[in-house]
Amino acid sequence: MFDINATPIQEDDLPAVAALVNEALTQVPISATVSADSFRRLGLLNEQGTLYPLDLHNDPAGWLLVRDRNMTLGFVHACTGYLPDAAAPSLVGQGPSAPAAAPPVGFIRFLIFPPGRNDVGGVLLAAAEKFLRAAGVRTVYAWHPQAGYPFYHAGVGISNGQDFYGLSALSEAGYLLTTRVLCYQCNLGQPMPEYTPARRLRCVMRPATGMPWSLSAFLPGEPQPCAQVQIKTLPEALAVNGKPRAYLLHAAVQEEMQRQGIGRWLLQRACNEFSARGFAAIIAHATHQQAAAQAVLPQAGFEELAFRGYTFERQIPR
Repeated sequence: MFDINATPIQEDDLPAVAALVNEALTQVPISATVSADSFRRLGLLNEQGTLYPLDLHNDPAGWLLVRDRNMTLGFVHACTGYLPDAAAPSLVGQGPSAPAAAPPVGFIRFLIFPPGRNDVGGVLLAAAEKFLRAAGVRTVYAWHPQAGYPFYHAGVGISNGQDFYGLSALSEAGYLLTTRVLCYQCNLGQPMPEYTPARRLRCVMRPATGMPWSLSAFLPGEPQPCAQVQIKTLPEALAVNGKPRAYLLHAAVQEEMQRQGIGRWLLQRACNEFSARGFAAIIAHATHQQAAAQAVLPQAGFEELAFRGYTFERQIPR
C-alpha cells in the first residue's frame, strides 16, 4: 500500500468521476444518471440547490479526488454557502426563510469511495476540511438536504443509509449524525378516495407561477389558512416514462386543528390534482422525529420506501 492523497479534479477526470457517481446512484431511488458534461453543469457548478433557494459558492479547489495509478478511487465535493435563518432540513413541515447575514458554512455535497477503503474516505474528508478551513468555515454540513444535486434522490441531499462505509468515514472524521430521514412516494394515475373533514372549510388552490403550487384550507371568515401543502415539480431528468414527478415541499396544520383529518384530506386532494395533470408520483420525506408526518402520509396514500438517509454536522476546531 502506497501513500494516497487528494487533488483537485482536472477536466479529463470528469468521465471517471461521473462513472463513480453513477455507480452510487444505482443504490439511490429517484435519481438519474449523468454524463461528464451534465455532472459538471448540474453537480459541480450547481449553486442553487434543487428544492429550496440556497446560496452556494463553488470553487474547483473543493472538487477533490483520489487516484491510484490511473484509477479514480474516490471523490468529494466541498463548497461554502449560506443557509436560511432556520437551518432545518427541507422536509415535510419545514419551509424556507430569507437568507441570514451570517458567516459562511461548509457543505460536503457528495462523498464516494470504494467499500472498505476508509483510508480513501479519510484522505478525501481531510482535504475537504483543509479547503473549508482556508475559506473561513467553522460549521460543516455533510449531506445536507437543501444542498442536493438535481439528479440525486429527488434533489434531496441526504446520504444513502446503506452506505455504512461512508457513515463510518464521516464519524471517524468527527462528524456527528444529526438526522435520520424517511422517504415516501405516492404513485399516481388512478383517483383515490378523499375523506373530507367534518369541519366546514374553504379550499383555495394557487397554481405555480414561479412559486410552488399550493393548496390551503381556511376556516369560515378567517384570512389565514389553518392548513396548507406546497408541491414543486421535480427536474425533467427524474420523470418516469415521460411523466413528471413532484415533491411535497411543505405540509402543515395549525396545532389546534390537528387530528381532524384536515392534513390527510389536503394531501389526498393534492394527489388527485397532480394525478389529473399527468404526474407519475409525488415524493415526500419526514425525519425520524416527525411522528405526525409518519402517521398522516400513509393515510393519504403515500408508501414508505426502503431507502433511508442521514445528515451530519461538524464543528472545525479553531
